[in-house]
Amino acid sequence: MMYQVNLCENESWIVPLQETITQITCVWALVPVYEQGDSTIVMYDSHEQKTVEKPVKYLLSNMAKEQGKVVNLITGPYGEKRTFMDPITIDSNHTFAKLKCRKPIGKDSAYGYFNAAITSNFRVLPITTYSCTISFNGGIEATIFHSASVVEKKMRIARQHHISYMHNSLRRMLHPGNVDVVSDLVRRIQLWRL
Repeated sequence: MMYQVNLCENESWIVPLQETITQITCVWALVPVYEQGDSTIVMYDSHEQKTVEKPVKYLLSNMAKEQGKVVNLITGPYGEKRTFMDPITIDSNHTFAKLKCRKPIGKDSAYGYFNAAITSNFRVLPITTYSCTISFNGGIEATIFHSASVVEKKMRIARQHHISYMHNSLRRMLHPGNVDVVSDLVRRIQLWRL
């Protein structure tokens, strides 16, 4: 098939959804594929890949729910409403840039999400004028249907959103008298201990 993700081992496997959700602290990319229906390849920063028989949006919304957020209600770094192509920040480890990974099949998504919070070491290699390959630490690769300059720009913007998110988090923590911040920190510590 012409529009599939380049897998390191040229194979994929199906895993239970719950096992995938428990590993969300190290997700590098969520890439849509069409294997046995609308599926997602979850790529981790440990170079591990798993195929889940759920759409990208479903996994992204579950990642947001784990942090107590709703994807549609997540705003930009300055509180403005996000547009369709804006990066999405779920937590301090996940700020995703939205990149086109395949041609749409019916209502299935064509866009994958690539984590700009951990991708300080990624390479973009042009294939044609309108497509390129993005690789993380030289191990995991995905074909993107944007030019290399567009991919680099979107990843740079997502990285700026992540930096802004981290600055805002630090600024909130520096005001310990804020009751909401203190209760949020206590809640996060309790969730972390579970």
